[in-house]
Amino acid sequence: MNRWTILLTVLLSGCGANVVFGEDPGDDGAGGGSNDGGAGGDFPTTSSANGGADPGGSLDARVVEVKFFADCMPEVGPDPISGSVFIEYRNDGTKPASLDIVSADIVFANPMEGWVFPISLSPTSSGAVGGGSTISLEHAKVATPGDSSFVCSLCGQSGTFSVDWSDGTSDSVDFQLSCGF
Repeated sequence: MNRWTILLTVLLSGCGANVVFGEDPGDDGAGGGSNDGGAGGDFPTTSSANGGADPGGSLDARVVEVKFFADCMPEVGPDPISGSVFIEYRNDGTKPASLDIVSADIVFANPMEGWVFPISLSPTSSGAVGGGSTISLEHAKVATPGDSSFVCSLCGQSGTFSVDWSDGTSDSVDFQLSCGF
């Protein structure tokens, strides 16, 4: 699935998601994501973490695994999605560096329409990663305000998890939404 650009966004009453129509013609799908059910691609081109403040710290990030699940039991709560993502942070520099998560979302789409579910993750930062080190960190999805119970109608569908970091880089990974009934 290609990354979708919001050309027309309509807040759906009672579902907590945004509807997306149309595909970004400039997106060739060459981002860091893959279609292998939750594993990300290679590290992006090296960037200077912390907005370039520390030229000796060079932190790259990529999504390694996506594990989201929807609790669609008979009584569905307002935010049935739970789970986490595993992100690998690699510092090719000589000094410690860190990255903050600026935004994250889950997109479900078909040729006619799509739904964007903005989510929050914890922790919101990689923390300090020492020079020459690589760490893998689990970021858990935290409760999202609003009613996104509509997601239970999307069980078994393919979605895309996208994350943006404070250095301007991003990564997207496709996954399949598992549900419990």
